[in-house]
Amino acid sequence: MSNNKIDCYFKKRCSQDNTSSPILETSSTVISEASPTKVQKLDQDSNCLNIERDPGLRKPIWDYSIDERDKIRRAYLKAGPYQGIPKYSLQHVDRHGRRFLPTWYKRFSDCEIINDKTGSSPKAAADGAYDLMMSFEFVLILHFVIELLEMTDDLCEILQYKSQDILNAMDAVTNTKELIQKFRESGWDDLFDKVKIFCEKREIDIPDMSAPHRSGRGRLRKENPIILEHHYRVDIFTSTIDSILQEMNYRFDENAVELLRLSSALDPKDGYKSFNINEICTLVEKFYPKDFNDHEKLHMKYQLADGHKRLTAMVLKTELCRFSGAKIYPGRGIRFIRSDSQVFLFANSKCKRYFHNRLRPAKLTWTAVYRKQHKKDAAAEAVKKRRRATKKPYSRSIVGATLEVIQKRRTEKPEVRDAAREAALREIKERIKKTKDEKKAKKVEVMSKQKTGKSNVSKGAAPKGPKLGGGGGKR
Repeated sequence: MSNNKIDCYFKKRCSQDNTSSPILETSSTVISEASPTKVQKLDQDSNCLNIERDPGLRKPIWDYSIDERDKIRRAYLKAGPYQGIPKYSLQHVDRHGRRFLPTWYKRFSDCEIINDKTGSSPKAAADGAYDLMMSFEFVLILHFVIELLEMTDDLCEILQYKSQDILNAMDAVTNTKELIQKFRESGWDDLFDKVKIFCEKREIDIPDMSAPHRSGRGRLRKENPIILEHHYRVDIFTSTIDSILQEMNYRFDENAVELLRLSSALDPKDGYKSFNINEICTLVEKFYPKDFNDHEKLHMKYQLADGHKRLTAMVLKTELCRFSGAKIYPGRGIRFIRSDSQVFLFANSKCKRYFHNRLRPAKLTWTAVYRKQHKKDAAAEAVKKRRRATKKPYSRSIVGATLEVIQKRRTEKPEVRDAAREAALREIKERIKKTKDEKKAKKVEVMSKQKTGKSNVSKGAAPKGPKLGGGGGKR
């Protein structure tokens, strides 16, 4: 059997018959001639391929047929990296034509980052900002804003509370409006004096308030018929306050504020502490006149008085959470019934989950057990105990006095009665002081006797002590 190669079973294909391969522009320097002979023998067919060198124009590898992909890869590897265009065309960016020089790559191997600078330098912008901050108008506006923020700071804090007290919030809104209105009417002189003192300390130029106001900048500045004082006081000070008051009146309308204030009389907090019958009747007459007839309005005051007595006498029954020990009010909490019919009440789902996971309440800082073990509420308990302690009733009855003496004391003048009371109190204080002095004297006498008894003992004599050794006696 002759040694036949696999090539004899296939017909050789020339590059001219290949119609599927792309025919693109190429140069004689596409493939290096200094490649090893073995590579030339392996890629003798790939030398015939015409490949596009430009990465932006070349076809993706998957556009070629599967049989040609390996040949295309070998050809690109042999060709090496793309060297670019040897000569660039002129570009008329300005009056002179400019082109990119490829020799730049030979001189510099890395790219150079050129910062794009704007027309005005940062120093000029900083100088402009400094001049603006050192102007009288900037200082005036800054002090004006500080005054407004101080007046509205309390209102902002109150309105951000989650548990809102309606009555306090509405009072804060009304007080803030009054403060801003008062500042608008009589606050300009104090503000101007404060700004003037500030500018004198910092050596900031204070303009003449009677000079005409100029609007605009540079050549476009125009003189207005108004003076600087009118510009600062009316255009800046008064108009800003008017816009703030208008916004507050829009957000807190007088009718809405009054409705909320009257509705706070129905707040059940602290056992209906803010309950007010007159405000509830005013609320019905002013805002809900069609919801009640004349008969109900007439008897409403008596019904509210009777209901208020029952509400104050009502005791709110609370329960404790099985896990945290927190109070649970009626209608709150989560009830869990175990398979043995035992009922557990939890404050929230978190306590229920921790209970099922068998966590110990004593390990968590927010439970009542932990706080009791670490004596966190000791001060509060002491205060409660002091409050619970009831004073013993002091009897002021006149023992052994006749009817004539009692009537005489009732008819005597208050000045005489007060003088007698002060004399009695003075006598009691003297008696207490006398007993204390007697006790103190007795104590001093006992101490002196003890000292004299110790001094009578001779210094050389040894003090008596228990007998040691194996003598007789009881053991």
